[in-house]
Amino acid sequence: MQRDILYLMDADGSNRMRPTNNSANETDPAWSPDGTRIAFFRDFEIYLIDPDGSNATNLTQNPLFDGGPAWTPR
Repeated sequence: MQRDILYLMDADGSNRMRPTNNSANETDPAWSPDGTRIAFFRDFEIYLIDPDGSNATNLTQNPLFDGGPAWTPR
């Protein structure tokens, strides 16, 4: 079974890094408008992290499908 894993890298593909370290599927990443946070979908929950992987926060506590995250303009 293929897993979806969140990775970050420079525009040219160099400096690839994985900001999370778990076995869960991670999909639908969305950068915050100011570029300081990433929202993403992990196993039926929406999470928010800093680009270095710190300050992970689960934004939802819902066993039902929440769908991918999206930011709204300020």
